Amino acid sequence: MRPTGVTLAAIYLIVMGVLTGLIGACAAGLGGVMGGAAGQAGDAGAMMGGFGALFAGLGIVILVVGILSIAAGVGALQGKNWGRWLGIAISAVVVVLTVLGLVQTGFDIQNNLLTIIIAVLYVLTAWALFTARGYFERVPG
Repeated sequence: MRPTGVTLAAIYLIVMGVLTGLIGACAAGLGGVMGGAAGQAGDAGAMMGGFGALFAGLGIVILVVGILSIAAGVGALQGKNWGRWLGIAISAVVVVLTVLGLVQTGFDIQNNLLTIIIAVLYVLTAWALFTARGYFERVPG
Protein backbone atom coordinates (compact mmCIF):
# COMPACT_ATOMS: atom_id res chain seq x y z
CA MET A 1 0.00 0.00 0.00
CA ARG A 2 1.27 3.44 -0.96
CA PRO A 3 2.07 5.77 1.95
CA THR A 4 -0.27 8.75 2.27
CA GLY A 5 2.67 11.15 2.14
CA VAL A 6 3.76 9.78 -1.22
CA THR A 7 0.23 10.12 -2.59
CA LEU A 8 -0.08 13.71 -1.39
CA ALA A 9 3.41 14.58 -2.65
CA ALA A 10 2.69 13.08 -6.07
CA ILE A 11 -0.63 14.91 -6.37
CA TYR A 12 1.07 18.17 -5.36
CA LEU A 13 3.75 17.64 -8.01
CA ILE A 14 1.10 16.98 -10.66
CA VAL A 15 -1.03 20.00 -9.72
CA MET A 16 1.97 22.33 -9.54
CA GLY A 17 3.29 20.84 -12.78
CA VAL A 18 0.04 21.62 -14.57
CA LEU A 19 0.03 25.19 -13.21
CA THR A 20 3.72 25.67 -14.02
CA GLY A 21 3.23 24.25 -17.50
CA LEU A 22 0.33 26.62 -18.17
CA ILE A 23 2.39 29.59 -17.01
CA GLY A 24 5.28 28.46 -19.21
CA ALA A 25 3.04 27.96 -22.24
CA CYS A 26 1.49 31.41 -21.76
CA ALA A 27 4.92 33.03 -21.40
CA ALA A 28 6.21 31.26 -24.51
CA GLY A 29 3.12 32.30 -26.46
CA LEU A 30 3.40 35.90 -25.30
CA GLY A 31 7.06 35.90 -26.27
CA GLY A 32 6.10 34.67 -29.72
CA VAL A 33 3.49 37.41 -30.07
CA MET A 34 6.02 40.02 -28.97
CA GLY A 35 8.52 38.69 -31.49
CA GLY A 36 5.92 38.74 -34.25
CA ALA A 37 4.91 42.29 -33.41
CA ALA A 38 8.54 43.38 -33.41
CA GLY A 39 8.60 43.46 -37.19
CA GLN A 40 5.93 46.17 -37.19
CA ALA A 41 7.47 48.27 -34.42
CA GLY A 42 9.98 50.23 -36.47
CA ASP A 43 13.15 51.23 -34.61
CA ALA A 44 12.02 49.61 -31.36
CA GLY A 45 11.49 46.32 -33.20
CA ALA A 46 14.93 44.90 -32.50
CA MET A 47 14.64 45.47 -28.77
CA MET A 48 11.07 44.18 -28.69
CA GLY A 49 12.11 41.13 -30.70
CA GLY A 50 14.93 40.45 -28.26
CA PHE A 51 12.59 40.67 -25.28
CA GLY A 52 10.11 38.44 -27.10
CA ALA A 53 12.77 35.79 -27.74
CA LEU A 54 13.94 35.97 -24.12
CA PHE A 55 10.37 35.66 -22.85
CA ALA A 56 9.63 32.76 -25.20
CA GLY A 57 12.81 30.95 -24.17
CA LEU A 58 12.08 31.41 -20.48
CA GLY A 59 8.52 30.22 -21.08
CA ILE A 60 9.76 27.06 -22.76
CA VAL A 61 12.09 26.32 -19.83
CA ILE A 62 9.20 26.82 -17.39
CA LEU A 63 6.97 24.59 -19.54
CA VAL A 64 9.61 21.82 -19.48
CA VAL A 65 9.86 22.08 -15.68
CA GLY A 66 6.07 21.73 -15.50
CA ILE A 67 6.13 18.64 -17.70
CA LEU A 68 8.93 17.11 -15.61
CA SER A 69 6.94 17.82 -12.45
CA ILE A 70 3.90 16.04 -13.88
CA ALA A 71 6.10 13.10 -14.90
CA ALA A 72 7.63 12.95 -11.41
CA GLY A 73 4.19 12.93 -9.80
CA VAL A 74 2.88 10.21 -12.09
CA GLY A 75 6.05 8.17 -11.60
CA ALA A 76 5.82 8.51 -7.82
CA LEU A 77 2.17 7.42 -7.89
CA GLN A 78 3.24 4.34 -9.82
CA GLY A 79 6.00 3.61 -7.31
CA LYS A 80 8.82 4.35 -9.74
CA ASN A 81 12.10 5.26 -8.06
CA TRP A 82 12.99 7.66 -10.89
CA GLY A 83 9.75 9.55 -10.17
CA ARG A 84 10.73 9.76 -6.52
CA TRP A 85 14.17 11.18 -7.29
CA LEU A 86 12.87 13.53 -9.98
CA GLY A 87 10.27 14.84 -7.52
CA ILE A 88 12.94 15.37 -4.86
CA ALA A 89 15.18 17.18 -7.37
CA ILE A 90 12.40 19.45 -8.63
CA SER A 91 11.33 20.23 -5.07
CA ALA A 92 14.89 21.05 -4.04
CA VAL A 93 15.46 23.36 -7.01
CA VAL A 94 12.16 25.18 -6.40
CA VAL A 95 12.95 25.64 -2.70
CA VAL A 96 16.46 26.96 -3.39
CA LEU A 97 15.20 29.40 -6.03
CA THR A 98 12.37 30.50 -3.73
CA VAL A 99 14.74 31.15 -0.83
CA LEU A 100 17.08 33.11 -3.11
CA GLY A 101 14.13 35.16 -4.34
CA LEU A 102 12.92 35.80 -0.81
CA VAL A 103 16.39 36.88 0.32
CA GLN A 104 16.60 39.25 -2.65
CA THR A 105 13.23 40.84 -1.80
CA GLY A 106 14.06 41.22 1.88
CA PHE A 107 12.06 38.20 3.13
CA ASP A 108 8.91 40.23 3.64
CA ILE A 109 6.58 37.52 4.97
CA GLN A 110 3.40 39.55 4.61
CA ASN A 111 3.85 40.16 0.88
CA ASN A 112 5.30 36.72 0.13
CA LEU A 113 3.04 34.47 2.19
CA LEU A 114 1.78 32.44 -0.77
CA THR A 115 5.34 31.95 -2.01
CA ILE A 116 6.42 30.76 1.42
CA ILE A 117 3.48 28.34 1.65
CA ILE A 118 4.32 26.90 -1.78
CA ALA A 119 7.98 26.47 -0.76
CA VAL A 120 7.02 24.77 2.51
CA LEU A 121 4.76 22.37 0.59
CA TYR A 122 7.68 21.55 -1.73
CA VAL A 123 9.87 20.88 1.34
CA LEU A 124 7.20 18.52 2.67
CA THR A 125 6.96 16.89 -0.77
CA ALA A 126 10.71 16.25 -0.86
CA TRP A 127 10.63 14.95 2.70
CA ALA A 128 7.72 12.59 2.01
CA LEU A 129 9.41 11.17 -1.09
CA PHE A 130 12.83 10.93 0.58
CA THR A 131 11.59 9.12 3.66
CA ALA A 132 9.51 6.63 1.65
CA ARG A 133 12.55 4.81 0.34
CA GLY A 134 11.32 1.47 1.63
CA TYR A 135 8.07 1.77 -0.33
CA PHE A 136 9.86 2.48 -3.60
CA GLU A 137 12.26 -0.42 -3.05
CA ARG A 138 9.34 -2.86 -2.59
CA VAL A 139 7.40 -1.81 -5.70
CA PRO A 140 8.41 -3.99 -8.66
CA GLY A 141 9.64 -2.30 -11.82
